[in-house]
Amino acid sequence: MDGLTACVNLIVDALRLVWPGSALDADDLRPATGNYILFESSRIVALLAHLRQGSIRVADGDAVHAGQGVAQVGNSGRSLAPHLHLQVMDGRDPPTATIIPFRVRAYERWNGASREPVSNGVLEKGERIRYEE
Repeated sequence: MDGLTACVNLIVDALRLVWPGSALDADDLRPATGNYILFESSRIVALLAHLRQGSIRVADGDAVHAGQGVAQVGNSGRSLAPHLHLQVMDGRDPPTATIIPFRVRAYERWNGASREPVSNGVLEKGERIRYEE
């Protein structure tokens, strides 16, 4: 499994921990996000954005499971390089929704000079991380 697929799988795993068995919504939100997927529960929405064109493997209303690949990381929308934008929030509209902090089991954080391992960390706005299995 490559690092990009592992990253998307990590996100699906994290979302399943927050709300197991929820359905997801995949359609076109706005030009800034490019190709994206929205995971929704009654109180939380998670956005995965800048996905590679044609790579989304789920449809509106599908349930996803931990470890399931849902798309490939890309640079669609307003993006200079391939990356995954993950935003957990309290509504469907990213510019107006309130961001909700969440924990990630294990990843590497870029501190400006090198990568440092993090266990059970809360991601900060704009933080650059790497996850590999």
